[in-house]
Amino acid sequence: MQSIDPAARTWLFGHVGDGNIHVNVTGLAPDDDRVDEGVLGMVGAFGGSISAEHGIGVAKKRWLGLSRSDADNRRLPIHQAGPRPDGVLNPNVLLPPENT
Repeated sequence: MQSIDPAARTWLFGHVGDGNIHVNVTGLAPDDDRVDEGVLGMVGAFGGSISAEHGIGVAKKRWLGLSRSDADNRRLPIHQAGPRPDGVLNPNVLLPPENT
């Protein structure tokens, strides 16, 4: 990461038992996506998941296709509706409003 920005610091932590590694890079501007592109591209190339127990959210939305197929993405509304059928589970964050 220092080749991207000498001030960048990389922090690796995670869940050794299930093989999840969280990568956190500090020292970059919040809107600097160069590290995200590199790290998430590598994760996708190795068949890994760009998100696990924390979900995707708006920060990783555009990289969802790196680890989820089109069929997976078509099932997302079903998964979102299951635990919270009243629609309060981050409405309109990952999925568009139903009436669009």
